[in-house]
Amino acid sequence: MVTLSLLSRAPTNLSEFLWEFYKRRFVRIYPALLFLLITTSIIVTFFLPKFFVSRDIDLTAIFAFFGLSNFFLAFNGSSYFSPSTDFNPFVHTWSLGVEEQFYLIFPLVLFSYLMRRSKRLVLLLFSASFLYSIYISNSNASMSYYLLPSRFWELSAGCILSIIHFENKKSSPIKKNVLNSFLVGGILVSLGALFSDKSHFPFPWALLSVSGTLILINAIVLREKGLGHYIFSSVPLVHIGKLSYSMYLWHWPVFVFYRWSVGLDSLVEILTALALTYLLSLFSYEIIEKRVSKVPFIKAMKAKRTVLVSCLLICIMASITFKGLSLQPTLSVSNTADKSIWSPYTRQESISSHTQDLKSESKPTIFVIGDSHAGAYGKLLKDFSDKTKYKVVLSSEGGCGVTNLKEPILSNGGPCAEKMKWWLSELEDLIQPHDIVFFATLKSYRFVNQNAMTPVDLQSSLDQQYTSEKIKLREQALDESLVVLEQISRLTKNIVLDSAKPVFNYVAFRCADWYTANNPICSYGGKISRPFFEEYRKSTMNILFKIKENFPHIVIWDPIDDLCNAESCDVYKDGKPLFFDADHLSGYGNEVLKSSFSNMIFQNFNTSEYAENSMVGN
Repeated sequence: MVTLSLLSRAPTNLSEFLWEFYKRRFVRIYPALLFLLITTSIIVTFFLPKFFVSRDIDLTAIFAFFGLSNFFLAFNGSSYFSPSTDFNPFVHTWSLGVEEQFYLIFPLVLFSYLMRRSKRLVLLLFSASFLYSIYISNSNASMSYYLLPSRFWELSAGCILSIIHFENKKSSPIKKNVLNSFLVGGILVSLGALFSDKSHFPFPWALLSVSGTLILINAIVLREKGLGHYIFSSVPLVHIGKLSYSMYLWHWPVFVFYRWSVGLDSLVEILTALALTYLLSLFSYEIIEKRVSKVPFIKAMKAKRTVLVSCLLICIMASITFKGLSLQPTLSVSNTADKSIWSPYTRQESISSHTQDLKSESKPTIFVIGDSHAGAYGKLLKDFSDKTKYKVVLSSEGGCGVTNLKEPILSNGGPCAEKMKWWLSELEDLIQPHDIVFFATLKSYRFVNQNAMTPVDLQSSLDQQYTSEKIKLREQALDESLVVLEQISRLTKNIVLDSAKPVFNYVAFRCADWYTANNPICSYGGKISRPFFEEYRKSTMNILFKIKENFPHIVIWDPIDDLCNAESCDVYKDGKPLFFDADHLSGYGNEVLKSSFSNMIFQNFNTSEYAENSMVGN
């Protein structure tokens, strides 16, 4: 449609051609987009908890104002198909960003065609993009999925089809077999939707949807009478077509807010989400899209001025939205906004940040190494360092838990293994005999993670620990742990491993508010039987005891009695969360374990000279 409308206009000069094109695009795209971004940002600010699964929401929104959310998503390490995208109401704007970037190039290509009547440039760009797509789809999934170079051929395919129609207005070679075209196009699009391998996209799987869509568009444009034309020209489909842009904008935020609140699993939830999407789309189309384009002063404004004013307005709206999102801790009505209770994290020195300082450090240092659960001891460790003469150096990376007792990580390759190997090599240069190394990891098998949709069956989770595959992985994890601990034991005998702490079939921060309490993920409840959990953690605790047999000097810190009573382990204690999700300690959980950690250090290591102002007994 865009191509045909431009082909029907006789260009005068490039500048006028570009300004007029960009004016129409700004007026068409941005009013409804700004309404969506601002409205959704307000809901995010007041109602959404802000934890790992929602960490990218704010920046995705701000980048979306400028048509750059695809760049942010491509380079921040989150795959479009990773679970966290299910909870980001702005993630769908990546495709609009690709379209907007295409529009920076597209009018230049089309102007060149109008001046020379040659398809050579557009065919060259199409071919280059297609070949690049073949290469990048197999080497970098995020870049291939999100960025324009590998997507240009999909968009330019429609441009080429429009040019073919423009050049063959009076001829009929492409008017044959229209009925079959509807059928073939529909089949190809359906196959692409049902069977595409998301890890190999856009090539080769986009070929199905792109070719099917081209065939359908070709058949529709020809307007040959028949069943296909009757279906696509029917009142309901024409109505949906008019609402399509607003429906694209609103469907994903509505689905995301359902996932955050009541869930999106039952037929009733799905139907009400679709109904709400339709109503919001109808409002956006009738009140925003149709009316803005007809405002007299906008229609009368010169193209260049319209574009410049639009850019200024976008910058102002983005700045206001950014400020509003930054005030989320103050404005949020969520119970999770109290970071002193919910968040365990705090800024800590790492091995990489102070290597030279650590080499000359005279007072003892506790080196904490592990996955995100090491980071979840952050407030406890900082408080311990502040109140004693110990220096604490925390190096944590999600999923990088050596001595996790469940599976090896150093033998699998990849950035996690490389980082852990680097940390361990740095420790060899830094550790002094009086230092302590604390390996902190998730040693219990998870029931659910932050982005889980529903609880699991606990007995099935227990049974899965004793499959031959899991048993073999634990044996490999034990062997790996013994090698690492032997390496560290040559440097210092002061080594601590934490035990398998409670895990839950419940995500605390997603169930903390009245408007999320009925989410399916909350249905099991924030409690687990203590006897069941003791049985559940036995597989990894047995590995831990084998490590203790090999290295008697290693201290096992098991704070389970501080986190559980005799009957059960509970997410909440005295009305405050011990855990902020299904297994990470909360800020309050850190507070509860302070004395246990301090006592463990001072009772097991010859460190009395460093204990003044300590927390022992507090």
